[in-house]
Amino acid sequence: MHVETPEHDRTQRSHRLLLLLGVVLVVAALVVVGALLWERAQAPTADGGGDGGGSVIRPIVIESVAIRIAESDPPQLFVDVQGYLPDSCTTAHEPEVTRDGNTFAVTILGERPPGVFCTQAIVPYQKSIALGNVEPGEYTVKVNDQVQTVTVQ
Repeated sequence: MHVETPEHDRTQRSHRLLLLLGVVLVVAALVVVGALLWERAQAPTADGGGDGGGSVIRPIVIESVAIRIAESDPPQLFVDVQGYLPDSCTTAHEPEVTRDGNTFAVTILGERPPGVFCTQAIVPYQKSIALGNVEPGEYTVKVNDQVQTVTVQ
């Protein structure tokens, strides 16, 4: 028969507390290492990447692009975008839309302040962007590095 004494109970609680403290320290160390690696990856480069101490501004990751045609007169195009931001400190800029003939270019940048520690978890991004009125024809829509074409009747 096993009888737990108050001293045995205190020892068990101490072991659980030490284990919990160890887990917290490992998680904190991983967050710090991740932030340091991110900062190193975002440092200015010879090709002009980074800006020498200011915010890091880069295109966000786009996972999918879907073009919608509004049944109106004249027809209108919309692009539904899904992607993600690399961490909790990066914020998305408003999309910048340019048009050259039948080609639309949509640029979506993310901005991360310098020298901050952030949770290293991706943040979903989703937006519907109006491209404007169009005439019948074939159109190309480029969102960061994703390209789609659509034919308007």
